[in-house]
Amino acid sequence: MSKTIFILGAGASRDLEFKFTTIDAYSSEATTSHCQGEGPLSLGFFYDTNLLINKINRNISIPVSLFIPQRLQEYVCEYYQNKTRHPVTFEKILNDKATSQKVSIEDLCIDIENKENSFEKEDKITHDEAKIFGIKMDLDSYYHTSISIICNFCFSIYHAKLAQYLSDCGGNVISFNWDILLDEAMYHTKDWDYSTGYDIDFKKLIYKDGDTPYFKTNGTSANLILKPHGSINWYKNNEKEEYSLFYPLSRNMRGGSPTTYLRKTECDNNSNYYSSAALPPGKHRDAFPNLWVKIKETMEEANSVVVIGFHFKETDDHFFKKISQYKFKKDIKIQLVDPRAKELVPRYKEIFDTNNVEILFANFKEYCEYIMKDNFVENR
Repeated sequence: MSKTIFILGAGASRDLEFKFTTIDAYSSEATTSHCQGEGPLSLGFFYDTNLLINKINRNISIPVSLFIPQRLQEYVCEYYQNKTRHPVTFEKILNDKATSQKVSIEDLCIDIENKENSFEKEDKITHDEAKIFGIKMDLDSYYHTSISIICNFCFSIYHAKLAQYLSDCGGNVISFNWDILLDEAMYHTKDWDYSTGYDIDFKKLIYKDGDTPYFKTNGTSANLILKPHGSINWYKNNEKEEYSLFYPLSRNMRGGSPTTYLRKTECDNNSNYYSSAALPPGKHRDAFPNLWVKIKETMEEANSVVVIGFHFKETDDHFFKKISQYKFKKDIKIQLVDPRAKELVPRYKEIFDTNNVEILFANFKEYCEYIMKDNFVENR
């Protein structure tokens, strides 16, 4: 079996198709509805998230609420005006696609970081420093909650197809996404477990359901999902520098209440508090050193790399610097799944030092339907 690596960027969480099953409280009658949507990208994140949550709310009895503090709304509008020289309301950023796509959530985070770093270090925190720090916390919380809400409700059909393929045919994954759409789909194959599938030494396993996971795997993982930017289910103990893992709530227990999804701050049954270990968008995203060692080892052993929706943007400069030092196999094959694949080919030829770069499909949906065809799996 060939050693294939899958690199997943935001484009791998763009095509979402999932089903909702609701049960009437009086008649106990179950109703299943079909939902399609687009996962948020960096450009237009506010619009994409708002649209997808509105679609989710049309299918559940208790609507989801995603609170956006006023000071964050004002900062986003100010950022937009400084960039475009045009005033804007936050309502328009939320509801107008073209307007929202002029705001990159990664660039917004970097802008806040730059302001935070521009302050002189003094014993006493000024009003402006406190305000920027508060806005940064607001944006981190909004981003985490957005991804958590999507994962709470979206049991992605296409990620399930990729998970089944990985389980049947092998392969490891390097994901730059916080979401656990693929992770949960892999868990439901029962061939992969959260506790072993990330190659992270978690000091504590905590279950949203209580004392045990909602179903058991054999505890081992044939595939790895390596996540150098972290994951919404990774947490740090507020007292110690060690990582803990939260298993998400069982699917039949989830709903619109914030207690059902993975929050930025979580608590175990003993009232110990944990904060998210996921790295927010921005410049300073180089963490998890042992994970980077495993990524290097995995990529240098690979015969082929399937890249889905990952572009090596400026904010991924840390990855580019690392990968430029890797020693890839001379005959390594790079396959691209991306609507912009044609313009990305020269970039990937340069990065992997190979001419063996081919375009597969324009989107994740087409690719997942392709890999599940019997003739593809048999002739691989």
